Amino acid sequence: MFRVTQNGLANQSVDAALDRFRKLAEAQREVSTGKAIDQISDDPRRGGEILGVKSQVGRGEQYLRNAQSARHELQTAESVTQQANDLLSRVRSLSLRVSNESLSESDRQAIANQVDQELNELLRIANQKTGRRFVFGGNETPYIATLDENGKTLSIEASAVSSRQPNEVILGDGERLKAGIAANDIFNFGDEQNMFDLVLSLRNSITGGDKESVTAAVGTLDDALDNLEAATALIGTRIAAVMNTTERLETAQLESSKLLSELADADIVESISRYNQEEAYYQMSLQVSARIMQKSLLNFI
Repeated sequence: MFRVTQNGLANQSVDAALDRFRKLAEAQREVSTGKAIDQISDDPRRGGEILGVKSQVGRGEQYLRNAQSARHELQTAESVTQQANDLLSRVRSLSLRVSNESLSESDRQAIANQVDQELNELLRIANQKTGRRFVFGGNETPYIATLDENGKTLSIEASAVSSRQPNEVILGDGERLKAGIAANDIFNFGDEQNMFDLVLSLRNSITGGDKESVTAAVGTLDDALDNLEAATALIGTRIAAVMNTTERLETAQLESSKLLSELADADIVESISRYNQEEAYYQMSLQVSARIMQKSLLNFI
């Protein structure tokens, strides 16, 4: 026959008090941290869902960083095409003046000097940097000028990097986008012509008084401007794509963050109520244990 002893009751009361203490500690942790679970082992199913959503949030953050980087590169390229467009428009106006007006030698040489300045500015635009890196060449210079003994530009040659296509960035599972545009797509046009040779040749024609060549160059300038318009449209399409993707990614991140909160965060009102309840249960268990332990001591005496 099973016999209940005073020592057995004492041990049970101590175990019950310890169990209540563990539950009270868990309730206190939930209130202080605001998290529903402390370790995955506390709730493997829920913990697994939390890990999955956290991984999804992490990928989304990386995709957003990629999108922001791509947008910056594309907007920089867009700025370059606009600067090149403004420059060629100025050169075209100067060419029309030489072609349509009777100019003195000094006026013509003044215009040739202006075109020479625009040539140097075009080189600066093409070799722009963002930070320490070239917009179109990374660590390499896209275009290299050869100067005479007086520092005047004789030629401008493209390095191999000018034809390099921009890197593709990952914006999602299987979704990629070119983060920029190749320099040659901006500064080359027609049948292997480039803006540098065009402006340099125009400068030389104006200097030499070759009015016929200057007139012919106006049409070529129009071709170069048309190419810039096409490059601007291409960049604009890519900017629109990356902005749409960014908006979609931001929405997805909000939804994932909300789901993560629902899975991982505790209901603070419910947690406080549970804590108060567990504290009351724990105090009751201590009182019961104290009475039983007191009887055990009396029996021992």
